[in-house]
Amino acid sequence: WDEPSDVAHVLRELTYKNGGVSVRVGELADASLGHGTIVRGYHNAIDPDHPHAGLLLEVREADADVEALVDNTLAPRLIGGRVAARPIDDRFTLGGTATFDLSAPGDVREDFSGNRSVDSTRNLETTAGVLGMAGADVEYLFGERGRGWLAPYVDTNVLLGMGTGLHAGAHASLPAGRLRLRAQGEYRLGSDRYVPAYADSLYDVERLQFSLARPGRDPQTKRSAVDQGGFSGQ
Repeated sequence: WDEPSDVAHVLRELTYKNGGVSVRVGELADASLGHGTIVRGYHNAIDPDHPHAGLLLEVREADADVEALVDNTLAPRLIGGRVAARPIDDRFTLGGTATFDLSAPGDVREDFSGNRSVDSTRNLETTAGVLGMAGADVEYLFGERGRGWLAPYVDTNVLLGMGTGLHAGAHASLPAGRLRLRAQGEYRLGSDRYVPAYADSLYDVERLQFSLARPGRDPQTKRSAVDQGGFSGQ
């Protein structure tokens, strides 16, 4: 109980739904924006020592969508949003996404003994700065939303000051009796300093300890590792 977010996490989840409006406050699990090419499956309570009470807003209308995400309502770090419009009909969608880590960890700070430094709340001490991520997307729907449908899409994203990426794929939903089957697949092409789905399910850990996902590397934050490059491919 050494951080305000520990107290706020007593409220695990509060959800409000009315028509096409959905608001969730508290623990976020599997939160994505758009097709998930920047924010995919984000979880704000994966670190049990630093849980957060976040906010996820979704507005779905016939001619437009609005999505917004805040990882911690008391001390926001990761914030993002997406706006999409259907200017021609309800099948053709144009969207734009912007996401920011307001204090993205950079270089790890060390003490005089060469050990990594931590603050009074056991957070790793690093340099920090704003990291911006932005993207534009287009999608076309085949079928009906309430029934079976297939929607090809193309997303183009940029990690500001680092790299760019292209995603071309499709997602689909098919009824199967009382069940509904969902699937998604995509082709990815990225530059040397681009990582798809930068804010994913492990982001709250990887933003400080990305080296855990790359054995044999020196301790690095995710921003520092990506900034060094070596991620290009398809």
